[in-house]
Amino acid sequence: MNRKILYIQHAGDIGGSVVSLLYTVQAIQQKTEYDVTILCKYKNITEYYRSHGINSLYSPFIGFFSHNTVSGFYKFTPLGLYGLITQLIFMPIYIINQIQIIKKLDPDIVHLNATVLISSGIAASICRKSIVWHIREPLSSGSFGIRKKIISFIIKRLSDVVIAISPYDLSRLGDDTYNNMQVVYNFVDFNEFNYSKYDKTAEKVRLGLPEDSKIVTTLGGISEVKGSCEIVLSQRYLSDDERTYILIVGAGYEIAEQNDFIEQFKQMFKQFIKPFYKFYIYRFETALDSIDKRDKVILLGRRNDIPNILAASDVLIFGGTVPHFPRPIFEAWAMKKPIVAFDVNGVRQNVESGVDGILVKNMTPKALGIAINKVLDDENLAFKLGANGYKKAKCLFDIDTNIKQIIKIYKSILDSTSG
Repeated sequence: MNRKILYIQHAGDIGGSVVSLLYTVQAIQQKTEYDVTILCKYKNITEYYRSHGINSLYSPFIGFFSHNTVSGFYKFTPLGLYGLITQLIFMPIYIINQIQIIKKLDPDIVHLNATVLISSGIAASICRKSIVWHIREPLSSGSFGIRKKIISFIIKRLSDVVIAISPYDLSRLGDDTYNNMQVVYNFVDFNEFNYSKYDKTAEKVRLGLPEDSKIVTTLGGISEVKGSCEIVLSQRYLSDDERTYILIVGAGYEIAEQNDFIEQFKQMFKQFIKPFYKFYIYRFETALDSIDKRDKVILLGRRNDIPNILAASDVLIFGGTVPHFPRPIFEAWAMKKPIVAFDVNGVRQNVESGVDGILVKNMTPKALGIAINKVLDDENLAFKLGANGYKKAKCLFDIDTNIKQIIKIYKSILDSTSG
C-alpha cells in the first residue's frame, strides 16, 4: 500500500503559497509513489489544484491563527483584535472538524503549508499523525510577543520536521533551535520560467503595449504589504515617463470568497469595526488619481501567464513593506530580469544590492523611482543584475535539488514510524 500525505492549504487566492505548494506536490507525484491529497479552505483553490490533476478536497473548517508579517492581524489595533477574537472563538470548531477529516483520510504525514494552521496542527497531533510544518512567512514579534512565543512553541513541539523557505523565516521561530528544523528554499519551474522561450517584443505586443515601451512590473496585486501605493506614486519620478508603463498583476478589487457561515459571521462582525481602520483600496485609488499619467499604470488583475509578462518586462519591482521573501523575486531571476525591492528582512538576506538586485533603504515613492531609473537607464547594469540573479536562482531555487530534500524528510519520517 502506498503511503499517504495530506497537505493542508489555507490560502484563498492564487499567490505564492498556492503556487509553491502546487510545484511541491507535482514534483512529489512525479518522483514518488505517495498518494497525495490537498485539503483546501476555499473552493476556487480546490478547483485550481484539481485542474492540475491533483486530488483535492474542500473544507471551509480550516482555521487561521495569524501572527505573521503579511497577515495584518498581528497589530494591536481594532482590526488586529477582531482577528484574534474571532480566531480564538472558532478554533475549537475548527479543531474538531479537522480531527474528523484527518481520521477519515488517515494519512501517514500531515504537511501544513503555513504558520497560521495552528488548529490543523493540534488536530493532527491529537490524531497522532506525523507533522511536517512549512514556514512560508516570517512570524511577527507583534506588540508584546506573546502570540509569537505560543505559536513558535506549538510549531516546534508538534512537528516532526519544520521546513522554512529561508534562514530568516526559520530564525523567527526563536533562538531555541531543534534538530528537526531545516531550510528548503522554494523552487521555480525552469521549464515554465525559461527566458529563451519568449520574445520580449512579441510579448509586449500581446499585452497591447508599444514595442519601444519600458515595462516595470509588480506581482502580488493591490496590497499594503506589497507597497502598491508606493509603486504607483513612484511613477511621478520616472525619467522616461512617456514610454514607461507600470503593470500591477494580481488580485485587488475582488471580494474574497465567503464560503461558510463562520466567514459570513466574520464579515458581519467586521461592519462594527469598520470606522476604526482604513481601507487600503481607498488609499490606492487616491494614489492612482493623484498621478498625471494615470494611463501608464495598468491593472492586469489575476493572470495565468506570469512568465510571458515577465518576459515583456524590463524590471520587476517588489515593494514589500514588511519582512518576507516572495516568489516573484526568484521567478524574475529565472527569467534573467533585474529586480528592485525595498530593503526589508527576508529580502535583505537573499538579495545582494548592486549584484543581483537593487535594494531601496528609504521606503518612499521617490527613492523607489530613482532606483527604477537607475536600472532602466543603464542596460549594462540591468543585464548584470539579471544574469547574476539567474545564477542564484539556479543554485538555490532549482526544483530537482530542493524536492530531493523534501522527499528525504518524508522518507526519514516514514522509516521511523514503519516499525
